Amino acid sequence: MEGPLEDLVKRMLALAKADPEARSKEKAVALLGGVEPPKLMVSGLFSEYEKTAREETAGKTPDAIRRWRNPRIKAARNFVKAVGDRPILEITRDEALDFRGWWLDRLADEDERAGSAGTANKDLIHLGGMITKLCSMRRWTDNKIFSGLGIKEKPGRKIQPFSNDWIRDHFLCDDPLPDLEPEARDVLLVMINTGARPGEIHGLHPEDIHLEAPIPFIDINEQRRTVKTEASKREIPLWGVSLEAMKRNPQGFPRYRGKDLWSTIANRHLRESGVLPSPDHRAYSLRHSFEDRMTEAEIPERAAADMMGHTIKRERYGKGPSLEKKLDIIRRIAITPDR
Repeated sequence: MEGPLEDLVKRMLALAKADPEARSKEKAVALLGGVEPPKLMVSGLFSEYEKTAREETAGKTPDAIRRWRNPRIKAARNFVKAVGDRPILEITRDEALDFRGWWLDRLADEDERAGSAGTANKDLIHLGGMITKLCSMRRWTDNKIFSGLGIKEKPGRKIQPFSNDWIRDHFLCDDPLPDLEPEARDVLLVMINTGARPGEIHGLHPEDIHLEAPIPFIDINEQRRTVKTEASKREIPLWGVSLEAMKRNPQGFPRYRGKDLWSTIANRHLRESGVLPSPDHRAYSLRHSFEDRMTEAEIPERAAADMMGHTIKRERYGKGPSLEKKLDIIRRIAITPDR
């Protein structure tokens, strides 16, 4: 009623011209401005943002669109997880700081799945960018509550590998990590002679585990989960302690599949049990150790990258090493109780 008279007349004419059966008190109230528009929640932010940002995906391949979408979806999802689902125009600076604090807690806990300060900053940038863009396109007021919240990267911190003797003494003894939850322990043991990322292991589905094949192997693919990069898709033979651990879990690791639990549980247990030789060691150090052993064995760069699931800085030709060749590499560098 406080708006221009012309707008009010247009609303009343629209109501008068409506089909009599479509008229109702509720619709009349809505047309005359008596109903608040629905509030856009953070949980629905990306779907609305995507409609206003079509130019950002124009001409991109399906895989490039997926890589554009996923970090933005993750940023909104993490905010809901940390702070709760809030109307985007009602988010306060305090709540933005709470989200930053949630990230600081994850980084302080040294959860390698959480990533680094750069990972946290991407969440803050994507979330603030989506809100700013949407507010601009919808002519809403944006107070830029996520500006200036970047987390400074710690200089000089680098994950250190375990030595072969340390792995043998603490992970290949008669009863390794007896107080660690069994599935969590077996994920660690699978890492030793595969070099796979923890999430790749506890994200396995039964269909990805091939224990009855002539060469037992695990298949890391994107059919049932998102892989980190295209190069991450690979088959890894199972050998030694890693094969035995996988045999105990032929259906995978349902306790941790699709959840952000494993890293926190494993790293906390390793710290509290004194199994980490320094603050720069963590569960992920097993993957670094695997790569170091390949370097010492002078494994060719392309084969090592294919084993680790790393992207190489040149054109990738051919299929890469066969499963048989990968098994030969693992046999050469595997850690066993006696060597």
